[in-house]
Amino acid sequence: MSGSAPRSHRTSAGRAAREGGSSLLFALIALALLALTAISVSRSVGTGSLIIGNLGFKQDAALAGDRAAETAISWIEANSSSTALEADAPASGYYASSLDALDPTGGKTAVATRAVVDWDANECDSVSGAYSTCITPSSEVAINGNRARYVITRLCAVAGSAAAAGNTCASPLISSGADDLNRTGYDYTKPYNLGETSAAPMFRIVVRTVGARGTVSFAEAIVQM
Repeated sequence: MSGSAPRSHRTSAGRAAREGGSSLLFALIALALLALTAISVSRSVGTGSLIIGNLGFKQDAALAGDRAAETAISWIEANSSSTALEADAPASGYYASSLDALDPTGGKTAVATRAVVDWDANECDSVSGAYSTCITPSSEVAINGNRARYVITRLCAVAGSAAAAGNTCASPLISSGADDLNRTGYDYTKPYNLGETSAAPMFRIVVRTVGARGTVSFAEAIVQM
């Protein structure tokens, strides 16, 4: 009888040790799961912040492009009262003809007749593929850490006077008759009065903006003076 008590004591101690070991194992597993969850949440928050930041820089670059387009419009207005717009002004990024083969993004690598823009001021070395003409954009416009350049093309067949024989220019339809105002709807058999009194040529403005993080944005506008 005296030898049975120690065996019971040893059995209880062994059971307690096994239970304590199991509890420690479950605790370690739970701790590992919590650590993995924390890492996953951290990565998710980091990715979300990165996406939001990139969108913010993209919008900022787009707004800077709008400001650069306004600068281009101001340049056209400042030169519209003379014959300056009848000739190319490469130093200002202006060209008096439409340059129908213009590829402003430099993406059409297989078109050998295209005109490309020297956006990076490296004689178009950054443009891949063949091209026929490398044109100069405007000087750089710095806006809130963004760098923008633009190209203006007058939408005329050739340089020179828009009224010269053999030259044709894009312009809106002109109508002064009250019957053609189309107040009740559009009628494509009649021109729509845009409030213009002359068939002045139109201009195409292409702006390329490089953001603070290297974001590249293109914007385009058609204006008439």
